[in-house]
Amino acid sequence: NTRVFDWNNGELFDLGMPNSATSLTVAGDFAIWNESTEIWRRQFSTRENLLLGNRAGNWHNAVAESGLVAWWSYDGDYSIKRYENGQVATVVDDSYRNTYVITDGQSLVYRKHTRSTLWLTMTACRKRC
Repeated sequence: NTRVFDWNNGELFDLGMPNSATSLTVAGDFAIWNESTEIWRRQFSTRENLLLGNRAGNWHNAVAESGLVAWWSYDGDYSIKRYENGQVATVVDDSYRNTYVITDGQSLVYRKHTRSTLWLTMTACRKRC
């Protein structure tokens, strides 16, 4: 079984079992990973884990060096969520499937598609799309 560990200041922390070999993402002082449908953020300097949501997509989620986290969620049809400064917000929740988000810490880019077609649109937005 694959597990996520943090070797931090001479101590080993077991952070759990990711639901995908590619769900772990690291940027600066932060890491994110999924355990089942939960998405977690770890801040290495404080050794704190934070549960951000419990209906998250299992991969192609993002964390920025600032600690901003963006993920796709099974809320609604498929929505994009953002965590920043202690707040979780829905960025987009419409009739499309919105998945596979990336961020630079300011803008979000994600895939938008329907259930039956393979086309996609990359949409960039800052706070709400």
